[in-house]
Amino acid sequence: MNTEINSKLDESNSETQIGLRDIIAILIRRRYVVLGVVIPIVLMSFFGAMRSTDIAIANAKVMIEGKSIADPRFGHKTVDYDVMMSSAKQLAISMPVAELAADAMWDSTLVLEQEDPEFFGFANRKQLRIELMDGIDAGQVGESNVLEIEFTHLNSFFAVLAVDAMTDAYINFNMKNQQNSHALDYYTEQINDLQSEIDSLMSMRADIFTEAGYTNLNSNSTAGIGHIKSMEYKFLTTRSSRVGLETRIESIKSAIKKNDEFVPALTAGENQTLIGNRNALDLAKIKLAEIRSSYTEESVWVQRQIELVAFAKSQLILARDAYIQDLEIELDGMLEMEKSLQSAVVFQKADLIGYPEVERQVSSLDMRINTQRDLLETLQMKRGEVRLSAESDLRISNITKLDKPTLASSVAGGRKFIYVVLAGILGLALGLVAAMFVENQDHRIYDSRQAAKLLGLPVLGSVSQIKKLKK
Repeated sequence: MNTEINSKLDESNSETQIGLRDIIAILIRRRYVVLGVVIPIVLMSFFGAMRSTDIAIANAKVMIEGKSIADPRFGHKTVDYDVMMSSAKQLAISMPVAELAADAMWDSTLVLEQEDPEFFGFANRKQLRIELMDGIDAGQVGESNVLEIEFTHLNSFFAVLAVDAMTDAYINFNMKNQQNSHALDYYTEQINDLQSEIDSLMSMRADIFTEAGYTNLNSNSTAGIGHIKSMEYKFLTTRSSRVGLETRIESIKSAIKKNDEFVPALTAGENQTLIGNRNALDLAKIKLAEIRSSYTEESVWVQRQIELVAFAKSQLILARDAYIQDLEIELDGMLEMEKSLQSAVVFQKADLIGYPEVERQVSSLDMRINTQRDLLETLQMKRGEVRLSAESDLRISNITKLDKPTLASSVAGGRKFIYVVLAGILGLALGLVAAMFVENQDHRIYDSRQAAKLLGLPVLGSVSQIKKLKK
């Protein structure tokens, strides 16, 4: 009979859906089981949180470009961001970066040790480097090219200071690692050697001036070689004009011998009286021809016009002779100027006989100096190209700091209380599971519903348990 009742009770428990009322009833009935699970878990979490040390986590983010900003060329190969970000992570937490960061923040740790009595300092930079490597971590943010650098430490201020130093050290080390230091050293050495050689040549040039007694070749040669060249040019110009004038006078005289009425062509600005006399003679001859057509040769009109023609011709000859005389006077002036210029050139050359040698020496040095300066400019441009291609300047770095180092989280105070509360919730859940398990293993009837379903009869009433009366 008991076996039958137990089997029916099991079937009833399995078929019956448990509601909130049932759960509350189970919790009240099995409260000691729940408390037996919850209390140890809460006590363990409480004492564990109280004994734990406060931990601060600071972080900073940097963005890494896959291509060089300083290289404008196209057609680059596709960047493997997985490899790039993995390499960047390993480099950010490497020993060389930690050494640079330790050197940079050593003085700050000394100040922090003096201001914060709870902060334990470091005996040397090596200990500081080891501490930085122990607390540093880095990881990729999602699938982006952003790298997050974190540092964990007991002291929050030191954590922020350390992550800032590690971030800057990572950027500086990355640029230094990409820099072609051998090429830069070579170009720098060549530039220094060229600069020394140029200085030596300039010193030799100054010594030449000092020995010759010149302050400056260009300024001293203004009244010397430059003056000689100017006078030689005037001399040649004057001689050319003189030869041309002689030829013109000879041609005029030759033409006069062939034609006593010849009048030379005049240029603009010359005396136009000769042309007027020539026109007056032509008009007189035309008038004579007209009168001869009307009168006889012995007539008074013809004879009078002949006299006028002769007078006009005499005036023409006088004006022409005066013109030729003016040309001869001008020719004499040219001859005198030519002789004067020639004498001045000879005198100036005799006075400046040392200038050509000085000019030759200085010109030779100037040529060498200009050549070396061109080479120096080329080397400086090459060194600049190396610096740009190596991305050795912050303006062209492929790593950009996205934010300032901040304190991301701190395991202390309120967080410990949250952890205790979470432990209590977890203990309550485990206690509920334990209570349900114990309830399923218990085949006793605790309410009228189970009894009605088990017996198949309605329950008309129940008798409450009566505690024994004290005697």
